[in-house]
Amino acid sequence: MWSMKWQKTCGAVEKLELPHMNLSGRVSEDIQQLYSLTALNICCNAFSLSLLKSTSSLTHLKNSDVSQNYFVGVFPSSIGRVEGLISINGSNNNFSGFLPEEVVNLTKFESLDFRGSLFEEPIPKSFKNLLNLKYLGLAGNNLTGRIPGGRRARQAFVFQNYYFQVQ
Repeated sequence: MWSMKWQKTCGAVEKLELPHMNLSGRVSEDIQQLYSLTALNICCNAFSLSLLKSTSSLTHLKNSDVSQNYFVGVFPSSIGRVEGLISINGSNNNFSGFLPEEVVNLTKFESLDFRGSLFEEPIPKSFKNLLNLKYLGLAGNNLTGRIPGGRRARQAFVFQNYYFQVQ
């Protein structure tokens, strides 16, 4: 048996925290009905398969931690429509394909952590437009190329991936 830590105001769930609960299987698409959700933490479980196909209904989401699970496939591109999003921690999963370039649409975005996944190809050049970026963790992937221009992006990136060449 497990318990769920959640916080609600005005009858709407704002925070869903289920870390270290030994949960497994697929994350239900019903989570998209939590329209007031500001924080989602399902780290350190055994969730597998792909992550939600769409996150665009989670318009109030600010922080998402799905780290240390067994998620596979691409990270949902709809994340770029969650305008208030500040941070994503998707580290230590099996995400693959391209990094979600759509995060450049997030004007308040500060932290992206995808260390220890299976992303490939160059780091998108558009990442240089992440003006508020403070942390970019991409070590342990199969990325190639140079760190995109932009002093802030390079500073945030260089501490985690010192072996990449800075433009």
